[in-house]
Amino acid sequence: MAHQEIYPHANTVVAIEDGKLLKQLQYEILFNAGGLQAALDELNKMNYFHSYKYAEPHNYGSMLDWLMTDTFELLRGISPNELIWRIFTLYYDIHNMKLVAKERLSGQRLNHLALGYGSYSLPTIRSAAVRESDDILENATLTSGFFKALRRKNMHDIDFILDRTYFSTLKFFAECLGSAGIVAFITERIDLYNISVFFQWLALGTPKGYFERAFSGCGSASLKEWQEHIKVRAPSHEHEHGHEHEHAYEYQHEHAYEHEHAYEHEQAPQLDKPGKSIPLEEVWLESIQMDNFPLWRKYSPHWKNAGDISQIFNIMDVLIDNYLINRTKSAKLMAFGIEPICAYFYNKFIEIKNIRILLKGKETYCDTEEIRKRIRDSYEL
Repeated sequence: MAHQEIYPHANTVVAIEDGKLLKQLQYEILFNAGGLQAALDELNKMNYFHSYKYAEPHNYGSMLDWLMTDTFELLRGISPNELIWRIFTLYYDIHNMKLVAKERLSGQRLNHLALGYGSYSLPTIRSAAVRESDDILENATLTSGFFKALRRKNMHDIDFILDRTYFSTLKFFAECLGSAGIVAFITERIDLYNISVFFQWLALGTPKGYFERAFSGCGSASLKEWQEHIKVRAPSHEHEHGHEHEHAYEYQHEHAYEHEHAYEHEQAPQLDKPGKSIPLEEVWLESIQMDNFPLWRKYSPHWKNAGDISQIFNIMDVLIDNYLINRTKSAKLMAFGIEPICAYFYNKFIEIKNIRILLKGKETYCDTEEIRKRIRDSYEL
């Protein structure tokens, strides 16, 4: 067994905070609450916001923003290595880099879409976009990817390039951290992203070059392996609507980062011997490795339904998040080390996302079962 580092302060704080994460029973209380005010009343009873100020219908969004900021401050304050904080802030840095690249392309300021949880401020990212040689971001991979995106004249390409930059930088940070468990988790996260991209490609009518442009090469399987060994089984009639799907994709992908949306590895998606194609559902199920969980039956009717691209994105997001939450649960059995620190904060950010989705659903009078479908699993054994 590998030597496990002990971080007394960080591990103790995480052990205490872990016990405060919402349990499934508490989620059920919130599901059954009769409207937004009733759900907020239940959260206030739980002292969820840890504040003398109660959350109300007019301020719950800002209260959740405050909770995100407070959680990031706690993460930075107790992290035994700043790279842990950088791993979690990187998503928001990439989000804001996308905004700046799209500002240049559109000629419009997008301040209202910026997220303030990254390691770089929005003005810093705008300054970094002036001259590549300045390397204001002080990270060669980020700077290179950023300027590749800045040179593109297509919104899709900006997203593709910076998504790939996100995963390559994320894996680099994990490798520098020196935790095999974190590296394996992130590699698996990238594998699941590539599988998600593959399903999206099918749902969009297999537009030429889409999968190759979106694919991240930092997972356990190369693009060549995917191209050689995976059998594409997209219904031929979907090609007739390819342009319609691309427009739907553009809307969805442009708005995906407005919402809250980084760990142990058993086995990456396994590709069969050369010369034999693998059915798509086997690749997905083998990569997920969840017994008696009919992912393919739940998912395939939606990607075959050409008119509901947004539902496909939502389904994939929930399936992937739930799988990764399940993978982090082994860290609950670790008393010390980096893994339980990362696992706690990963699940805390998921919980805040859950509460935001749930409250917005209550506010807009969504059906309880529809809200339930969007909520990720709780972090409990």
